[in-house]
Amino acid sequence: MKTILLILLLITGFVNTKLTAQEASVQVVNIFEDGTIETIAPSGKRQKVQLAGIDTINFPNQLKSATAKRLKTLVLGKTVQIKTAGNHYVSMSLGGMDIGNRLLSEGVALIEENSFRRLPMARQQQLIAAQEHARQYRRGLWQKQRPTMQQRFHYPLWPADRLPSPVTNAPVYRPDTN
Repeated sequence: MKTILLILLLITGFVNTKLTAQEASVQVVNIFEDGTIETIAPSGKRQKVQLAGIDTINFPNQLKSATAKRLKTLVLGKTVQIKTAGNHYVSMSLGGMDIGNRLLSEGVALIEENSFRRLPMARQQQLIAAQEHARQYRRGLWQKQRPTMQQRFHYPLWPADRLPSPVTNAPVYRPDTN
């Protein structure tokens, strides 16, 4: 009986350390133009990460990335919570606010296909809803009446007849007929 209890305690301790290794509080020390974020852990370890499912964009006539500018105002110099979603892809939150969702809903970022497909379905739906919100209210990138070629190829990542919009319940994408 004691050995079973000891084994259960060891397994529980292993599972708890495994979960805490994937979540951490870090300070953001630098943000690069391609959307890469440099963090420093309380132990002093520096790490470069990217937001999972998020792609940076440049607006016309701007030298710097709109995504990097917004990231600097939101998180630079602040302590954030990160959850590892891949090798160097993370989900980041600041005071309960998800940074990836915020960037997408403001229209200063797009969904990035490669890391997006590796995310859990619930997370994918959150990112889709945030991007659809920006698109519906014409924020940031979506202010133009007709999307540019770059926007057309970034959106959507799924067939329109299969996944309705979480915001309007209408088909997510209809190609231009003109």
